Amino acid sequence: MFSIFLKQNERYSLKILIFIANKSHFTASDIQSLLKVSASSVHRLIKNLNSELIVLSNHSIRITKKDKIFYLFYNHSSFSLTQLIELLMKQFLEKSITFTILTSVISNNHIPVVKLAQKINISTSYLYNCLTDINKKLAPYHVQLILKHQKIKLVGDEATLVIFLFLVSESLTRFTILDNKNALYHQQTFQTTSHNLNETQHDTLSQLLSIARTRHAFQKNLIIKNHDIFEILNNIVTENNLLVRYSHLFEEQSDSLLFYNLFERLIILTSESYDQRLTRGYQLYQIKNNELIRLAKKIIRYFQTNALAYPKSISADNFFETFYYICLFSSCIDLLSMDYIYQFRYRDRQQLFEEESRYYSQTEQHIQQVVRSIISSYSKWDIKQKDAYTVCISRILHTNFSPPVVAKVSIFLHFPESIYTEQAVKKQLNFYFSNTFINYETDISKADIVISDRFMTLPVDISFFLFYDIKSPFLWEKLFIRLTTYLNQAITRFPDHA
Repeated sequence: MFSIFLKQNERYSLKILIFIANKSHFTASDIQSLLKVSASSVHRLIKNLNSELIVLSNHSIRITKKDKIFYLFYNHSSFSLTQLIELLMKQFLEKSITFTILTSVISNNHIPVVKLAQKINISTSYLYNCLTDINKKLAPYHVQLILKHQKIKLVGDEATLVIFLFLVSESLTRFTILDNKNALYHQQTFQTTSHNLNETQHDTLSQLLSIARTRHAFQKNLIIKNHDIFEILNNIVTENNLLVRYSHLFEEQSDSLLFYNLFERLIILTSESYDQRLTRGYQLYQIKNNELIRLAKKIIRYFQTNALAYPKSISADNFFETFYYICLFSSCIDLLSMDYIYQFRYRDRQQLFEEESRYYSQTEQHIQQVVRSIISSYSKWDIKQKDAYTVCISRILHTNFSPPVVAKVSIFLHFPESIYTEQAVKKQLNFYFSNTFINYETDISKADIVISDRFMTLPVDISFFLFYDIKSPFLWEKLFIRLTTYLNQAITRFPDHA
């Protein structure tokens, strides 16, 4: 989400750094293709990025150039590349006036306009213009900054505000961008205990509880209006209230207690053990006279029973866990109108990562058609909620039940002077790859690659490997790399690859 507060050139710098993170070298043409900018702009951007890297890493990381090829040079740096990316993001955000305004309001709601303008050293008229710009950026997150009685505050539906504040706080924790005097939640750290949580998850829960304390006076605004959702969450929390140790923060049997229990489960999907998730799913499946439960059953039964419509039917061991997740995310979409956490994090990825255009495979399209058809009859949701449900639940189904993507390479072995050599090569390949990944063709026209100890004339679409010495470790290594590369490429081209 934070990338929306960056300038274009700052986003370009981060995109370049992310792009080269997994590359040993790159060219100016690579960056020109990535950013769709002129050649002169590429060299200027690389020069600016290099200056930033040298300062951030204290001269231990820099971009070097040799014969028109650029390299990312490490000299015993104490920074990982991930840390460097975050440090660069932090540095850019600290220079952003609009971002400073937002975080200042979050840390001090109802802040006077004059005080904020003085703090940032801008005019009040410029601050008013910035508010308009900020609200355009915040629109997808359903919150906004409003000016009332010469004070600025962040407003929105309470459920949306809680999640927005948590996600901003979580992201800022990575950067430690706010000092102690201006911390988002300047309160004692909660001591959290759970056998299912690791250290990072304990920190996440602690942040959530800090927000619950900060927003305690507004918990009465957390109202679950949809009886179907209330019944789902009440069933879950009655069986396992994850926040029982922190009961002083919530009124007993309140909607806010149900909401925060839901939220913890959404941000920490393993807050309950696998067996607990199965049990929870089974219990939810027993609920009668709940329209949303009925439709969820109809969806999951379809993919369990209709094996022809989906490549892998749902097995008993993950049926109820998946049903549990469907119910959780249904509750999220009802309360927030979208899969809020996913969308919050995905927008940064759209801005900074060079992703191929998102396409839906035939399997995914089929799943979405089924889900959309079934949920269309649910009268308590508008079209946006139904669309959000379709995408979210389809993603859960496709992720959980897709069979592993398997690709095979068809090999034609040609060692005419020695059948023993051919058998030796086949034996070694079988040991290394197994018949899961390779098969042997007797018809050369059907092969993906021909392996032979002599040169051959082949069609252009058939690869060739000259294996003139099977005792050579160098040639074996080259062959394994060639086959592994082919398999990897085949998997990424697979039409149902997630």
